[in-house]
Amino acid sequence: MLVRMHEILDEAYERGYGVGAFNLLSMEAVKGALRAAEALQLPIILQLAEVQLNDSPLELMIPMFLDAARRASVKVAVHYDHGLTFGNILKAIKLGCTSVMFDGASEPFEDNVRKTAEIAKIAHAFGADCEAELGTVGSEGQESLLSAGMFTDPAQALDFSERTECDFLAVAVGNVHGNYAAEPALQTDLIEQISGSVKKPLVLHGGSGISDAEFRKAISCGIAKINVCTAILNETNSRVKKLAEKKFKYSELSNVLEEAACSTIKRHMSVFSNR
Repeated sequence: MLVRMHEILDEAYERGYGVGAFNLLSMEAVKGALRAAEALQLPIILQLAEVQLNDSPLELMIPMFLDAARRASVKVAVHYDHGLTFGNILKAIKLGCTSVMFDGASEPFEDNVRKTAEIAKIAHAFGADCEAELGTVGSEGQESLLSAGMFTDPAQALDFSERTECDFLAVAVGNVHGNYAAEPALQTDLIEQISGSVKKPLVLHGGSGISDAEFRKAISCGIAKINVCTAILNETNSRVKKLAEKKFKYSELSNVLEEAACSTIKRHMSVFSNR
């Protein structure tokens, strides 16, 4: 069933478990994601990021997400991830996304506050939720370059949260997008401080490659939404490469794409929910 994201994350935050948010780039990945969620009978978030629109157009993917959500036997939120431009965020809202993210983390603090507040106001007027980001979440292999000055500051997070009225806050706590070149070292004490300050569901970007133990610790400290993309792509690439060693039919490729998504998502959802 299609729901707003707060209907999923508020409960997760209050009860201390995590919900997976998965970036999906194909019909097969969507099918695999819903199979995993229904097999576990757990809520799920289907999402697409602005940087992925060249491969997976917004106007094609979002209607498919929405239809799959309405048919599902579990709660499903449809989220526009890492929105960078006002036009695409507004398009995502009009298409029916139940949540959108404005990523203003690279902008000066006051600009991030102003733009996030504007987008949150529009999203709420359309019956959608708003995710925002504060701090610097690194890119692939940059974890050794991160410094304390790039992390989300708890006091600043409270000011940001109150002034923007965002529903969820993505934090920078030693996490990076993409593949980790070294063992991730999440600042779980910092997550706990931010959670105690803003008192709303926190979001962990860069979920691929983090250990089960660190996931569970982060969730216990206030993380309610965990984004996963690279792990799905890695598993898909591995299985497709193996399939390409022989002649294959399109139906076999389709099945491989669906199974790669299903198995990866099911594994992550089990960890996040402590099942």
